[in-house]
Amino acid sequence: MNTTAKNTQHKHKKTVLLDWDFQFRIIKLSILVGLVSTAVTSFVLLWPLYKFEILKIPKFLPTPIMLAMVVALLTNMLSLGLMGLYLSHRISGPLYSVVRKLRLLGHGNFFGELKLRKNDELKYLMRNINHATSQLADKTRDDISKLEKLLSQVQKANQKLNSDELNEVETKIKLMVEHWSKSIGEHS
Repeated sequence: MNTTAKNTQHKHKKTVLLDWDFQFRIIKLSILVGLVSTAVTSFVLLWPLYKFEILKIPKFLPTPIMLAMVVALLTNMLSLGLMGLYLSHRISGPLYSVVRKLRLLGHGNFFGELKLRKNDELKYLMRNINHATSQLADKTRDDISKLEKLLSQVQKANQKLNSDELNEVETKIKLMVEHWSKSIGEHS
């Protein structure tokens, strides 16, 4: 297998647990909610049957019945845990992308949109972050344009006066234009 195929396989490897703490809280909560709802439902259904002596529960349940109850409880917990994992993955994936994008924005990197998988949650949040990023990039482009005009004026004044101070200002403005152009993905 060549390195390109290995890289492609590695890129498509699906990470299920992106934020362990968050996802395990969701899994535990889904199991707890499921068990509580099962207990309440069982009580609501069985209590009247037992109270009116329609259902008689012996003092000692036979082993097969106890085993069936334990297997049902474990199956219920497993299915609820898997459901919690699935739901938490649908939320933590977009949250992971949002945090990564916000870190990039914090470093002045405005280019690139957040990508969504087909069934991801939080689409509204992602669209708004993409819109805000686009607006920041547009504002930065406007600022770059203003800096370039200022640079042009400083260069004209510097040609007339040939001042060391104006040379220094010109250099600083050029560096600012380069820095901000890189942050929005435009290289001048």
